[in-house]
Amino acid sequence: MRFKEHFVCGKSATDRIDFDDAMRQLWAMQKFPFALGVFKAPRVSWDEHTGQGNAYFTWVYGCQAVELTVNKHTGKVKLLNAVAAHDVGRAVNPEMVRGQIYGGMAMSAGYGLHEEIKAPGGKMTTLNLNTYRIPRSTDLPEMKVIIIENPDPLSPTGAKAIGEPANEILAPAIANAIFNATGQRHFSLPIKLGAIPEITCCEEGCK
Repeated sequence: MRFKEHFVCGKSATDRIDFDDAMRQLWAMQKFPFALGVFKAPRVSWDEHTGQGNAYFTWVYGCQAVELTVNKHTGKVKLLNAVAAHDVGRAVNPEMVRGQIYGGMAMSAGYGLHEEIKAPGGKMTTLNLNTYRIPRSTDLPEMKVIIIENPDPLSPTGAKAIGEPANEILAPAIANAIFNATGQRHFSLPIKLGAIPEITCCEEGCK
């Protein structure tokens, strides 16, 4: 049985039924449509000792950018706009893909500017959300998601993935934007800024 051009098809060319009609008949009979299948992924290789091998059979690519302001008197960073573009293969459920990316960007904004585990002398003191600061809705910028569909030929549906890639790159984008605004590089998270008496723009010719 195959699904093609909105028809559920059998073995012969005439053995087919419109998908909507099939659903109506199933509803009338109180039957649930379901299917089972197996997908065997291509083999991968990885050597933990040498760090060599072909660890993945598909690759996902993405980029994110952020616009922000830095208050030179207080060091407070305000996120204004953020945009993310991710190659997800085929977006089987585009709205769910967007939701995943929005959530990843929100998490990464927290990593970049707010969330911190404190463990003086090895004793963890960050025990609750009253001391572990996650971003509020007012801390987040306007966000735009661009879905890039480059179907994976090794996938049964053409889909790749969108998960961790969505929350890995906004924090570095924030660090780069802060560098662009202040001339200061930061290599640990969360980024903490104090008063900045003299801001040096990193762009050539900027005064």
